[in-house]
Amino acid sequence: MKKLYAPWRTQYASSINKLKKNSDSTYTCPFCCAANTPKTIAADKDTNYVLKQTANCTILLNLYPYNTGHILIVPNNHCSDLQELDSDTHNELMALISKSSALLGTQLNCAGINIGLNLGAASGAGIPEHLHFHLVPRWQGDTNFMPIIAETKVLSFDLGDMYKKLKSSFDSL
Repeated sequence: MKKLYAPWRTQYASSINKLKKNSDSTYTCPFCCAANTPKTIAADKDTNYVLKQTANCTILLNLYPYNTGHILIVPNNHCSDLQELDSDTHNELMALISKSSALLGTQLNCAGINIGLNLGAASGAGIPEHLHFHLVPRWQGDTNFMPIIAETKVLSFDLGDMYKKLKSSFDSL
C-alpha cells in the first residue's frame, strides 16, 4: 500500500484551535470572516484572497495550498454538514464547483482537478465547523521528492500573484 504524506501542512494543522468565542457569543471563523457574514468580524476581501462572492457562497484561495491554484468554495452561512444547507445554497455550491473547475482548467492549463469535501475532524477537515469544498489543480508529475526529503512543498506561484491571475476571471463567473 502506498502512502501520501503532506508534511508541509503540519504548521497549519498544529495551529488550528477550536473556534474562539467572541464577547457577543458569536464565533470567529476564518471562512465567515472571508465572507463577511454577520456571525464574525469584518475582514478585507483582498487580504483573505476572496475571488468571488455570491448570494450564498464565497470562493477563495486556500492560504495553505496543496498545490498552486488550490481554492475553497464555502457557504456564506456557518454550517458543518450538507444537510444544513438550504436548496438555493446547495445548488449554488454545485454550480460554482462546476464553473470553478472549468475556469481553473482554462486559466492554469492543469491536467486535472481534485475536488474534495472533508466532513468532520476525523475525516481530515482542518476547520470542521464550517463546510468547505477543495478544488486542487493537478499536473502530470506535480509530485516529487521535496515534501518527503526536504519537508518542503514547491509551489510555482505566490498567493498574491495567483490571486491577481485568477481574480478577473472569477469576477466574470
